[in-house]
Amino acid sequence: MSPAREWSNARMSPSKIGVLSNPNACLRCFWTLLRAKFKKPFSFPMPGIMFTLDAQEKALVKAFVSRGERLPKYFGAFRDVVEIIPMRTVSGRHEETGLDLYGLPDLVLRLQSGEVLVIDNKTAQPKDPDHPLYGMYVAQLNFYAMVIAMMDPENAPTRLALLNYAISGLDDEELYEMTSSDSMLARFKPVIQELTCNPAEIVEPLLRKVRKLIDATEPPAGAEGCKDCAILASFSDCLSVNDSARGSWMTSQEQTQWLRLHDHRRLSAIDSVRQAQLDTVTAVAQAERPYGVLAAWAESE
Repeated sequence: MSPAREWSNARMSPSKIGVLSNPNACLRCFWTLLRAKFKKPFSFPMPGIMFTLDAQEKALVKAFVSRGERLPKYFGAFRDVVEIIPMRTVSGRHEETGLDLYGLPDLVLRLQSGEVLVIDNKTAQPKDPDHPLYGMYVAQLNFYAMVIAMMDPENAPTRLALLNYAISGLDDEELYEMTSSDSMLARFKPVIQELTCNPAEIVEPLLRKVRKLIDATEPPAGAEGCKDCAILASFSDCLSVNDSARGSWMTSQEQTQWLRLHDHRRLSAIDSVRQAQLDTVTAVAQAERPYGVLAAWAESE
């Protein structure tokens, strides 16, 4: 039975790296999450309909390419796709920092020019360059470009694009026309944005920042006004107590299954003092942030 992965051997995903691209990211929270192996006290699951839309957005490209047709006009300069490069998951090791990188790109395509393009689909309104999430998306796509180049140098991406499928409102007449006896159609307004492809300048510094946080023996200062620091610190303390109680012999899969059976109110080894502290900071955070604790972190997942 293989030993559980240590927190210091963190695997980095596009969403984790994307968080650090935000200049206002709380480094203390990230430091704590690293040590808690990114086990969060609350989860923000994506609604099922979003998975369905995501699958349809990918299938749309396959339907056009399989027929030898150009993609719809809203793909802009990227209509001439000759091949879908199958890369459901990508992974690699960043030798300088010793970090394992992994991700699940939406679409990796070969253009008629021979260039390789990575598209990230978002079922959401487009973001302006000054929006905090825009920088995260740039980092995430460059992350994919870096890992794909590590895994398959011949298919190293040189073009990156964000494709937003934004819901478009319908007036009464349009609603009537798009509704039948057994279905109702929705209309999306796709908007494509080409992003800078430069992993060396965009991703490399973020990986070095992660390595520095891993190596730090004391937590860095938290972001001004961060309300997540206290609950993360308390939750991390509870996890460490329970990790010791159930042993380090568990595999990663067994730990995941164990965590699914035990939320923060049913962790077996927590004493009453720790539980009271965790309940207090949770209640305060929920009262001050009605949309949930760790909301700022959930945006990037």
